[in-house]
Amino acid sequence: MTFRSAAVRVLFSLFCAVLLFPAVLAAPAPAVEFSAIGPGVASAQTSTKEADAPHQLWTENIKPIFARPVNTSAGAYYSGEMLMVPLHAAFAHNDPEWEKDFSDYFQQFIKSHDQLTDVLLSRLQFLYLGSQFIVLAEKSHHSELIPAGLPDLLFSEVEAAWEEKPAIEWEHAPFKGIRERVLWKLNTRTVAKSYFRAMGDDDCYVFALAADLRTYGGTPAQEKAWRAPLNDILEVAHRVYTQEVSPTSVGGWLLQRGVWRDHPDFQYAGNPRAQAGINRAPLADVSWDSSHSARFPLWLTSAMNAYGEGSSWHNFYANLRSGLAKQFVAKVLVPPGSDSPCYRLNNYMDGRNGVYRWSYKELGENIGYGPYQTSGTLLLGFWSFLDDAEVKSAYRKVASQYPWPKECLELYLGPNPGGAPYSQRDMDPKSPQWRLRYLLVMLASQL
Repeated sequence: MTFRSAAVRVLFSLFCAVLLFPAVLAAPAPAVEFSAIGPGVASAQTSTKEADAPHQLWTENIKPIFARPVNTSAGAYYSGEMLMVPLHAAFAHNDPEWEKDFSDYFQQFIKSHDQLTDVLLSRLQFLYLGSQFIVLAEKSHHSELIPAGLPDLLFSEVEAAWEEKPAIEWEHAPFKGIRERVLWKLNTRTVAKSYFRAMGDDDCYVFALAADLRTYGGTPAQEKAWRAPLNDILEVAHRVYTQEVSPTSVGGWLLQRGVWRDHPDFQYAGNPRAQAGINRAPLADVSWDSSHSARFPLWLTSAMNAYGEGSSWHNFYANLRSGLAKQFVAKVLVPPGSDSPCYRLNNYMDGRNGVYRWSYKELGENIGYGPYQTSGTLLLGFWSFLDDAEVKSAYRKVASQYPWPKECLELYLGPNPGGAPYSQRDMDPKSPQWRLRYLLVMLASQL
């Protein structure tokens, strides 16, 4: 196994362990009863306790995340992922308590930023939370919330990742910076394995961070110092989203169709069921899985906001985001029906629903993601950043269905490593991990 392969397996295992199988964050709290229309919309009969349910859930489930260290890869990855929707909700609701929580959080981070994990993907995922924070604080005219030094720290991190830090690439010698690696992918057509050309999450995070810094602007001195590096990153990003995107029949698009066809995680994608004895069934034109694609709505929003409204590049990214919404609604999002009470996601962005990550190391032999089993990512709330009415409606309906029935909980949990059945605590819809997911869904429905 190459160093790159080992590193990617570690990061992908974080995705399984952290994203779909999160640790319990807090001790169980007394159950809170919600009205049928959800806690965010109080009826005339709603009690004060019920009306304050979002703040109670925030105290129980979000504040403990602020206390988690980010010096490990898992810790930084988890915080960057779980806090993104709450961050946007804090500013969307103009809630001074929630906004201050984030300001205090980044104040503490600045004091110990040298302890942030060195694992690039997790590091960038966490830093993107920071860049979104400064953009939202500046946009809401609450720039006093931004800790001194945070914008410059973010820029230095982006510049170093783009131009200097070693960027590992499968069986290739490390590149000097993500810039060199991305350009190699764009300019190289013949590779030993298809996924050697795949744009990674860390590439896209650098694009999004640069876009946020461009949107933030900074002082005249910062704007002058940042201009050339940020322009360079954003020009390369534009080339990626122009060159590597292909349209679909529903008015949507797919990124690098077929680029994952040789990757082990996608070798069983042609199988309609996850069952012992299935054979490899790779698809030549396989698309990204829907779980990792959940980051694109916000990445594209960052890119869009980096340019003035009405400008050609603003319109370019707005159209991409609109096209992604069409693709998601037409091919990925599956509403409840006679066969299931749950909102579900097809496993792949092209609408296919075959097996993903069969016999993946962290799951075990003859275990993998069967149809709809990447649906747990829906509960993170990231698809709400598509700013699409149908998607927002879906989130409102998912929130209104809480506490979710056992069938939905099993689906959202996905396959259990080792094949063991889930515990009674795992299946308790009012346990801390599910209350956190409920809060994320509810907040996402209101963005």
